[in-house]
Amino acid sequence: MGIGSAPRVLIVDNIDSFTHNIAHLVASVTGEEPVVIANDDYGPDAVADLLDQFTHVIIGPGPGTPHNPADVGICPAVLAACAARSVPVLGICLGLQLMAVVEGGRVSRAPEPMHGLESLVTHTGDAMFEDVPSPFTVVRYHSLAITELPEALEVTARSEDGVIQAIRHRTHPFIGVQFHPESIRSDAGRLIIGTFLGIDLAPGSGTSAAQTGGPAPRRAPVGTPTAHPTHRLALEGPIPLTADGDALFRALYADDDTAVWLDSNSHDARAEISVMGALDGPDSHVITHSAHASGPGGSRVGETRLRWADGSDTIRTGTTLVASARHQLAQIRVAPRTDEQEELPRALAEFQLGYVGFLGYGLKAETLGLPDQAPASTPDAHLLFLQRAVVIDHREQTIWLAELERIPGPAADDPAARREPWRVSSRRLIESVLAAGPAEPAAAAAVGGSAAAAADRAPLTDVDVEAAITLRHDADAYRALIGRCQELIDRGDSYELCLTNEAEFTRDALGCDPADLDPLAVYERLRTIAEVPFGALLRCGDFSVIGASPERFIEVRSDGVIESRPIKGTARRGRTPEEDEQLCSALLASRKERAENLMIVDLVRNDLARVSDFGSVHVPSLFAIESFATVHQMISTVRGTLRGDCDALDVLTATFPGGSMTGAPKVRSVEILDELEQGPRGVYSGAIGWLSTNGSASFSIVIRTITAERDRVAFGVGGAITRLSTADEEFTETLIKARTVVDAVTRR
Repeated sequence: MGIGSAPRVLIVDNIDSFTHNIAHLVASVTGEEPVVIANDDYGPDAVADLLDQFTHVIIGPGPGTPHNPADVGICPAVLAACAARSVPVLGICLGLQLMAVVEGGRVSRAPEPMHGLESLVTHTGDAMFEDVPSPFTVVRYHSLAITELPEALEVTARSEDGVIQAIRHRTHPFIGVQFHPESIRSDAGRLIIGTFLGIDLAPGSGTSAAQTGGPAPRRAPVGTPTAHPTHRLALEGPIPLTADGDALFRALYADDDTAVWLDSNSHDARAEISVMGALDGPDSHVITHSAHASGPGGSRVGETRLRWADGSDTIRTGTTLVASARHQLAQIRVAPRTDEQEELPRALAEFQLGYVGFLGYGLKAETLGLPDQAPASTPDAHLLFLQRAVVIDHREQTIWLAELERIPGPAADDPAARREPWRVSSRRLIESVLAAGPAEPAAAAAVGGSAAAAADRAPLTDVDVEAAITLRHDADAYRALIGRCQELIDRGDSYELCLTNEAEFTRDALGCDPADLDPLAVYERLRTIAEVPFGALLRCGDFSVIGASPERFIEVRSDGVIESRPIKGTARRGRTPEEDEQLCSALLASRKERAENLMIVDLVRNDLARVSDFGSVHVPSLFAIESFATVHQMISTVRGTLRGDCDALDVLTATFPGGSMTGAPKVRSVEILDELEQGPRGVYSGAIGWLSTNGSASFSIVIRTITAERDRVAFGVGGAITRLSTADEEFTETLIKARTVVDAVTRR
């Protein structure tokens, strides 16, 4: 079959986190977008009519077992209808296992759970492996395997441990693979898909699952804009930066209870600007959103409160955060730059004012349909619309003042017209701070480097982490939860579970009542300890968020590029340069850490694929090691090109919460974690960042982050649990991760 007569492909999603990778792989072969349905979108009676539209069917992977009808939905009916009509079917992972079960076979535990691990597969030379070498490398995600093969099936490939990796039906046009051809580390995925679909591929085209280009982006603005511009972007600057950011924030916003500071405390190329601002300006407002407000009959509904700078507020019930933000952004239309105006400075190329704040983990109630069992004490989102902001360009060492001015401006008899413009008064105040004396900016030292350089920056004290905190789950309880996670992984319910614990500071560790803690002082200490690209201080009225995250959750650029940089894999820094290098090398070579990272990379590829042009999702960097003050981290980079009918809010909906904080498959893993963790995560493992009026966005993952409330000061900490994890090592890793924030709070 040639490209001109492309097959029409249906993919049945078994609520997995890799299905859209399969869809993109199919599209890269056929040039046509397949149709993806969930296994519960239709009833069995609708299957026959549904199949009239398609020439081929793929039954995808998913959690659970084919012996449980709830895990496979309509898939048995799909197989029966395809058999009656001789429609070719490819089963992947759970799909292969189901083919065995419906024919009377048995699926049970494999000799060893294999999740995110590479294997060599040897095939029999069957036609499904035409042009595929033997053996070849695949990635496996399964705890279960075919252990009793029915007579109707024949084995066409096995892995080095003897597990069945591919089958063919003797009478129906059905084939199946246990491995995942769509994984970024699987060889020959495109060749196998092409052979199944009857398409001849050019030699060499089957080397990777995700290496094709995509069409140019067709950008859509955030929201539905009004017909005419309502505001223009006015700038003041550049002002040479000769003081550190904390001096500026103290001078400008020390007295504001609703203020933000997104702080790029490094020369990292990912985050070269810092943003400061407050609830200031006639159009400035705060969105506070709960996805768990009380509704009729005890139900939970979304509720948004808008509070304006003049003190007025509005409450909307029965809405989502995305709907509320989209509605508000539609009221702001910024006039394009004219030929007479200077080109925007680099610092304002992406962030052109807009929302700054956090998305709490509880927002999964709206993105995944999975509400918290008990709502957090903090909102599920807090976003401050900055009409005015101070933007620091760390590469150029300059300061800019940015403001959205209304069109037209105030009338001559309006009192606002007689007040000194904000940019003028702010510039004067900034220049007075700078004139007080130069100081070396905290960003001057680069992230990473030797162990000695990290120690010279701000040595950690010998703080007793466990003595300073009270854990929701103590050491024994946390180890027991790890064991339970591994039982569920063995059962096939998840590949990886990102388990979280909550730590609350004791009064002795704080040295004061929680209400008397100075969030700015804590953040100033934190930023001297942890040089990271995504520091943050968010003053949210009656609570504050203080963070130092190294992990980019999502970036949406004005040119349509989407990027995520998940972190999975952690090792402590060494005490000497030699030990530091050994620890770094061991992390890079770790089979366990690479498997953890790969699972999340494949998950993030899937999430980006939901909102990206077909063929555009790729992985420019896999298993890179980056070094921070206290830890080495394994970080990968995933990119895509934003689809023309999507915007940044769609990207957040498709990707939140970040897969590095959930595990895979995402939905089933989050359900399991909600039950095990026995309490809300709150802000932790959500996202902090900005959503700009021009459609750009940048958010980091909330880790290494403190939430300071009037009656408690706490933070979340955890790690990814796989079958290769050991309970003692995982608990110790949480203490290593906690050390930075504990030191920042307890250091006097």
